[in-house]
Amino acid sequence: MTMTSGSEMRLGNRFIFEMDGVFKGGFSKVKRIERKIPRFTYMEGGRNTHPLILAQQHTELQQLVLEKGFIEKNPMLKSMHNELVTQKQVFSSGTLMVLDEREEPVRIFSFDLGVVSEWTTSDLDSIHAGIIIDSITVHHTGLVEVFKDR
Repeated sequence: MTMTSGSEMRLGNRFIFEMDGVFKGGFSKVKRIERKIPRFTYMEGGRNTHPLILAQQHTELQQLVLEKGFIEKNPMLKSMHNELVTQKQVFSSGTLMVLDEREEPVRIFSFDLGVVSEWTTSDLDSIHAGIIIDSITVHHTGLVEVFKDR
């Protein structure tokens, strides 16, 4: 059952986000579009004039915060049920599409593994059929830009 039409999801929203099997929605604001690579310094012996800066293994998930939008499905129901039944976190891949004023994609970001960690909704409103989301926080393994127009 689709709760929100595709055109309503995009109306005024320049960011389309989909998390495979969890939810799809349109949002007007996205925070924390970033990629962090943890690093450490190593001072090698000998006559080196500077330390080596090396990449370190990821030990923390990164965050993506989506604000003010509509979604087609409740993002927590499926993943919460699966976590309760299996006692394991349910990770899914995700895609963020940035649209221009003509609703054409200009940038696309994706991550391999992510989980919804927090969400809040606005007060319920019978005028809109979709779920109005104030914010959704997704913890993920790292964003990668897969398409850039221009």
